[in-house]
Amino acid sequence: MGGTGTLLLTNAVSSTSGDIEVMSGTVKFAPDAAWTNASYVAVSGTGRLEIDAETGLGRLATFPKTTALSLSGEGVLSIPDGDELRFGSLTVDGAAFSCGRFTYATAPAALKAHLAETTGTIVIGRTGTLFLIQ
Repeated sequence: MGGTGTLLLTNAVSSTSGDIEVMSGTVKFAPDAAWTNASYVAVSGTGRLEIDAETGLGRLATFPKTTALSLSGEGVLSIPDGDELRFGSLTVDGAAFSCGRFTYATAPAALKAHLAETTGTIVIGRTGTLFLIQ
């Protein structure tokens, strides 16, 4: 999306595959919106991506957990406190980040520069607990 306005995606679950790129203006996903086959999400320039997702039983993820996320320029990602977005990989200003869980409070400076202060949690790659029972 280019321009200075806001594009609000609401009341829709798009199964369209492909990329989402926000270079300027704001793209906002309402609680009932999702892009379930996105393979790449980029927020760059002066773009802003806002997720207003309600989590809970029966709620689809806004993006598939394998989606690659790229943040650069002055691009900002906003996730409400208490919400969580999962991505397969993360690139910030051209540098790849390793797996992990990040919030505004815990993010390294390079990532923090691209997160809204009210952001929830971003989970990158495979994280979790491994049990070995013998």
